[in-house]
Amino acid sequence: MKKYLWLLFMVCCGCGLKKAPSALNASVVNTHTVIISFGDKNQLSDFKQDAFSNESWQKLLPVYKMPADTDMKDFQEPQPGKYLLRDNAVVFTPDTPLVKGQRYFVRLYQFADQESAFDILKTRWKGRRPQYAEKTFRP
Repeated sequence: MKKYLWLLFMVCCGCGLKKAPSALNASVVNTHTVIISFGDKNQLSDFKQDAFSNESWQKLLPVYKMPADTDMKDFQEPQPGKYLLRDNAVVFTPDTPLVKGQRYFVRLYQFADQESAFDILKTRWKGRRPQYAEKTFRP
């Protein structure tokens, strides 16, 4: 009987609810500026407390050019540019202006949602990709 209770306990511990990625919005002011806002205000306040370098912002919140073959999205290089945290949004200014009519997308990677070392190992064992929220936009 104890074996079955132990098995039931292990199954219950292994099954957890996935956290949904944060809501993400991107709006283009002109071809030189993209304003990225979040649905989660707590996450934005966490960003305000940390001092991120431009390289760190690009790893956390990269902006990509949409390829003609959308299956190749994961292999795109991020657009180079500068990130600024203002009010309730992140302002991305690309090094070169965005092309009108071209589709772009932004991803917000969810690194902080993994609560323990076991969660990180569990995702590696199962070969999962990192969680992210994605938004497509056009200038």
